[in-house]
Amino acid sequence: MDRMKKNLKSSIVMAVILVLFLPQFAFASDITPEGMIISDDIGKEVSVTISERDIIQELQSLSNEELRISGYSNKDIHDIRNVSDEKMLKKARMRTDEELRNRGLTEKQIDIIRNESNVVKAASETYGKVTYTVSCSSYTYYSGVTSLKVRASWKWTIMPENRFVDIIASTTSNSDFIKSSATGRVNYRIGKEGKPIAVKGLTVKTENSGTGTFARITTQNKFTDTTHPRPTTMFAFDGYITTSFKATKKISSVGISAKYGHSIVVVNPGVSFSKGSASISFSPSMSIRTGHEAYARLTL
Repeated sequence: MDRMKKNLKSSIVMAVILVLFLPQFAFASDITPEGMIISDDIGKEVSVTISERDIIQELQSLSNEELRISGYSNKDIHDIRNVSDEKMLKKARMRTDEELRNRGLTEKQIDIIRNESNVVKAASETYGKVTYTVSCSSYTYYSGVTSLKVRASWKWTIMPENRFVDIIASTTSNSDFIKSSATGRVNYRIGKEGKPIAVKGLTVKTENSGTGTFARITTQNKFTDTTHPRPTTMFAFDGYITTSFKATKKISSVGISAKYGHSIVVVNPGVSFSKGSASISFSPSMSIRTGHEAYARLTL
C-alpha cells in the first residue's frame, strides 16, 4: 500500500511539472527570433478575372491576314470567325441542366440561359471565366536575408470551350529575389464544387535566373471509376503555385505579380519576365490570351 501511495505521489508531482512547463516547450517554436522584421502585408491578395468572350471578341477584331501573321492556321481563323453569341447560346440550350452544372453554371445562370430573351445577356453566361490571384504568404527580414513567399492561384467559375494547355506564372519587381523552392498543385473536377476527382502536382520551372516561376497546366484529362465506367472528362478548375524567394540583403518594399494564360489553340506556352519589374509575358502572345497582371505592393 505504501508503495502504491509513493508511486501515486510521484505521478502527481510529474503531472504538475508537465502542466507548468510543457506550454513553454509547446510554443517555443512560435517565438519570433529577436531582430526579425515581419511585414504587415502577409495575407494581402489581388485578383483579376478574364472571360473567354473578351478573348474571342479581341481576336475577331483582327483581320485574317493579321491572324495569319500571328500564327493562326486557316482552320483556327475559321473557328474564331465561327464563334458568336447566338451559336454559343444555341449550344448551351442543347445541353442538359446537369451538363451545364458540370461546366460550373449556377441554377440562376441556367435559368437565364433557358429563359432570357436578350441573346447577348443570355449568351454571356455561357462563356468560360477564370480568376487568378497573387497573394503574400510570408515576407520577413532576418540576419541579412529577406525571405518572401508568393502564391499564384487560379479558379475557373465556368469551364471554357477551349481546353488545351494553359499556364500560370509569378514573379517580383526586384531581381535580387531568387527562387529557393517552389511547389504546385492542380485540382481536377467534373464540376467546380465538391471534392476533386484527382489532385496532381505541377512541375514548377524558372526563368530569368530564378527571378520568376511558372507551370504549364493540362486543362483536361479522362478518368473512369465505379460511378463513371466510361471515360469521363475532368477539368483543371483550380490550383496554385507557391514560390519561396530569398535575397541576401534587406528589401523593404517589393511588388509581386501573377498571371494566367489561356490557350485558344494547341500550343506549348512559354513565358518571359522583365528584369526589375513585375511584368509577365506569355508566348506565342496571340495564342495565349490573358488580362493584365494581378499585382500587389508589399512593405516590411
